Amino acid sequence: MVVARDEQLQCQWCVHTCVHACACKCCCDHGGPRRPSVQVQAKPSCPSSRIILDPTLPNVLIHARCLLTNAHVVADASYVEVRKAGNAKKFSASRLKIAHECDLALLSLEDDGFWADVSPLDFGPMPSLQDEVSVVGYPTGGDGVSVTEGVVSRIEIQTYEHSGVDLLAVQIDAAVNPGNSGGPVLNEDSLLIGVAFQNQQNSQNIGYVIPVPVIEHFLKDTDPQDPSRSQGFCSLGIFYQGLENDQLRESLALEHRTGVYVRGLLPLSPAQGLVFPGDVLLELENRSISNDGTFYVGFQERLSFVYLIQLKFPGQKVSVKLWRPGTGELSLQVPVFPLQPLVPITVQDSLQPWFLYGGMLFVVLTVSESPGSKWLHDAPVDLVMLQKEGLKKDPEEQIVILSKCYPSRRTAGYSLLNERYGWIQQLHSTEEFIHFNLSCVGSDMRAAVATETAEEVNQDVMRVYRIPADASLDLREGST
Repeated sequence: MVVARDEQLQCQWCVHTCVHACACKCCCDHGGPRRPSVQVQAKPSCPSSRIILDPTLPNVLIHARCLLTNAHVVADASYVEVRKAGNAKKFSASRLKIAHECDLALLSLEDDGFWADVSPLDFGPMPSLQDEVSVVGYPTGGDGVSVTEGVVSRIEIQTYEHSGVDLLAVQIDAAVNPGNSGGPVLNEDSLLIGVAFQNQQNSQNIGYVIPVPVIEHFLKDTDPQDPSRSQGFCSLGIFYQGLENDQLRESLALEHRTGVYVRGLLPLSPAQGLVFPGDVLLELENRSISNDGTFYVGFQERLSFVYLIQLKFPGQKVSVKLWRPGTGELSLQVPVFPLQPLVPITVQDSLQPWFLYGGMLFVVLTVSESPGSKWLHDAPVDLVMLQKEGLKKDPEEQIVILSKCYPSRRTAGYSLLNERYGWIQQLHSTEEFIHFNLSCVGSDMRAAVATETAEEVNQDVMRVYRIPADASLDLREGST
């Protein structure tokens, strides 16, 4: 079936770059998430797939031949090897760049022997519904390359399980199994349309693909402070609701206009002072927003207006047309920036900050959703609500919890304080006692630590429980 697609958006979706027509297999030794007071054992080698990129990518700051794969494949990896299809030799690779938000990573590989007999392949355009696709990779169940076929069944914003972020994804009915991660997905013309990255559990033949626009954004987006990282995808920082109810539209005097109602802004929203609660977003980037928050893409295809914001890079502006009751229509240029959640989904590729004070272990709260875990079901309700509804009011704000109170003479009676959170502003004080107010139902719980004996208690706890230091390395280095 041939589907006519909007030409303007098609230009945004097309990418003129190339990859090499080769899928390879990767094995990684993982160190696992870095968590305090836990001895980590390396996981067995993890097979997966990847795509080989050409060093001459236009408009992309890549200076070495590299491989494109999923971030979850090489997250916390201590050693990476790759093997090309049809080649028995394994080659050592190193991580060049990673973005956990969009689940993509680049690996660098300098051995000339690996790059022999590899031909380039163009990135293709965004597919349409019912387009036929092929998934190439190394799924579990065998050692050789595997090819499965299917069709595009859906194109919309989906949750990326690795990060919990909602980004554009393509749903296909070709099998995407463990081991397919990072492998190429090709259209009928053998053009790359995306990277396989996840499937839907408890369902048959529902797989998801990271499309070319997300890949291109990843390749171009580099953190100026750390070239191995991306800055992330931008947000307008608003809370909104649909305007499908006739009475609500009438109360706002919208008449024939359509859009979404701005019910609030995040404290750190870049739209503060430009967009206000009660406004109605009518258009974004000259595209009309429907009452359900979507805009027209093509025949039988619509996308959330959020996608238009995610195409931008930090500091760029989006053109906004809004309706302000009592004022009328307004046209604005609003800057957009990535906004981080108050509670990170997880800690990847870095040591989780922690410190010990008076025998009590404090850590930054994260959603520890490792395979097989059920944090959202097992964690205290107030922590879950904090993760779901908590808002950052300061760029450096973090939620610190009392993870464990190590039993000792001076900490007796504090065991009930475990897994409580509070606002920790300083580690030391000239006062006789440091008081911690920890959240609890009804009212805060209170703990006091005598500053005179805190260091003595620390040393005793570290000796008894074999804790090598009183704080994580980053905090110790920051205090020197």
